Amino acid sequence: MYFELPDGTCRHFLEVMQESMNEAMGDRKDGVARCIFEPEGRKLLMGGMKVPYLGIVADLQIISETETWEFVSNRIAELIVHGLKDADTVIFDDQIRRRNIDHETGEIT
Repeated sequence: MYFELPDGTCRHFLEVMQESMNEAMGDRKDGVARCIFEPEGRKLLMGGMKVPYLGIVADLQIISETETWEFVSNRIAELIVHGLKDADTVIFDDQIRRRNIDHETGEIT
């Protein structure tokens, strides 16, 4: 189903209705919203036929939920890839902090 607009272009029925419903809902998070969709020069096209209509009324029940997720890690890992086939090494920051690093040679003791 499509709407033929006054300028002759066609838009999918659901696309036009979704825009109208979003406008009717506004910023509401819950409750009921009524969407009244009048022809205003639009024609309803179904199966290649123009179908007359007086208007469309849709009552919308708005239900919203909010979920909060928090992702944390007790250990921060630094991945060190040596380039030796598939031999990747994972070293955690607390393991690195327990070692001494010689900044001139890069040696870890």
